Amino acid sequence: MRISKSLTVMGVLTLLTLVYGNISVSGHAGEDHDVSISDAVSEILSSHGLATLDTLNCDVVTTEEWERLGEAVMNQQHPDPDQHEAMDNMMGGEGSESLNQAHSNMGKAYLGCTKGSYGMMGAVRGTTMMGFNQTGSNESMMEGLYNMGFGTSSYGWGGVILFWLIAFAIIFFLVRSFSHTKFEMGKSKSALDILNERYVKGEIDKAEFDSKKSDL
Repeated sequence: MRISKSLTVMGVLTLLTLVYGNISVSGHAGEDHDVSISDAVSEILSSHGLATLDTLNCDVVTTEEWERLGEAVMNQQHPDPDQHEAMDNMMGGEGSESLNQAHSNMGKAYLGCTKGSYGMMGAVRGTTMMGFNQTGSNESMMEGLYNMGFGTSSYGWGGVILFWLIAFAIIFFLVRSFSHTKFEMGKSKSALDILNERYVKGEIDKAEFDSKKSDL
């Protein structure tokens, strides 16, 4: 019975590990790391019928558009696919709310659409003063924007911490179960203990019990 319980716990632990690993890498095949900043900005302008960014109202930009722009900003900072994926996983993994929020924040910061931000639009919309052109933005500004988006990665770590808390709890239960089983197996019953058990179970009467007890 204890072996069956231990195997069940081990199975659950293995399943948790597989599920967590799958979440961490899910969606990588469908990631769009090739989008450029200029393309993302052009799509925003086109979808709202605008020619330049100086007439853009930040409030009309959709969440998906912010996320796509933020993805482009991050791609500019981390062009290597493996490195990009690693950073995505640190912020919650592809498809997670925390990663989407990070991308959205980065997109908004890039166009100066967050409180206190001083992105490209915050300086001079539609110009190249802050380094925006057809190929991207100034690298130093990219680093600052990335750090702003990366601040949301703590949400992603919450899931990681919860997973390991559950895993450690299961491991503790498993070790304790094995230790208890080993302790029970190590205990040896004396002849008197066995005699008492037989008497309690009714296997022998009092006379036989007293007789055998006197022989011990």
